[in-house]
Amino acid sequence: MAVASYTDASAVAAILRLRPDTQLASAVAAGAESISLSDVSLPGGLTMWQGMSLALDQFNPALRETVTITGAITGSGPYTVPTTALQYAHGASAPVKEVSDLADVVGAASRMVDDVCQTAPGAFAQQTWTETVDGQSQTDGSLLVQVSGRNVQSVTSLAWAYGAGQDQNPVDTSAVEIHDYQLIADPSALVTTSGLVSTIPLDPSLKRVQVTVTYVAGYSPIPDDLQMATRILAARLRAAGETGFSDVVGDSAMGTQTFRRGVPADVRAMLRPWMRWS
Repeated sequence: MAVASYTDASAVAAILRLRPDTQLASAVAAGAESISLSDVSLPGGLTMWQGMSLALDQFNPALRETVTITGAITGSGPYTVPTTALQYAHGASAPVKEVSDLADVVGAASRMVDDVCQTAPGAFAQQTWTETVDGQSQTDGSLLVQVSGRNVQSVTSLAWAYGAGQDQNPVDTSAVEIHDYQLIADPSALVTTSGLVSTIPLDPSLKRVQVTVTYVAGYSPIPDDLQMATRILAARLRAAGETGFSDVVGDSAMGTQTFRRGVPADVRAMLRPWMRWS
């Protein structure tokens, strides 16, 4: 099963103030060897200015190339528009960042969200799961099952067995209560009929049984706070990567910024309602 991300690269680029430039990206895609600064402008007719960051490849790794801009060869990324005295005086020069790695940091940030919430990778994204997990028999004869997916929508099938290789006992899914990642099968759903005799095969004295379940879980779209937490973490990872993963970043306009490792407290607070507690 594919492990989903909880936001997209363009949303992270927006937080980082990266703006895709279609003219520059098109020229690179066409294999142009030289791009003149005078030919590059932003949507709405705005010109480039010193310190502005742009996304060269529009988040498409296929466009990662070596480009010549105003006669100077840049590397494979990050790309930097060369500055001359004349260009600087007219405010026409700007660094251009190659950001095809944004999808990677989005994926990493999504898994950080899963870790904080103590849930399975990709569990918040809507998908179909089939898994074998432990079930707990309750004193009232019901069966409690905790699955990996979050926000279970429906249960297609559920069967329990005393252990691996033992007979499977199907459960009537219409009698299964759903509570986020917890499923509770009513005792009536566990009744099987053999000939003319009805029995309850699940022994309440048993602590654990093996349960195989197929179900649909997750959210579509991803809730706003989960998306925002992912964007913040992805932006922090991207910013830290540009400094060699240093804890301190110097900025001439804003002074010194400190990046502490791990998930910041404000993001943890944002994710607290989504944590699994059992």
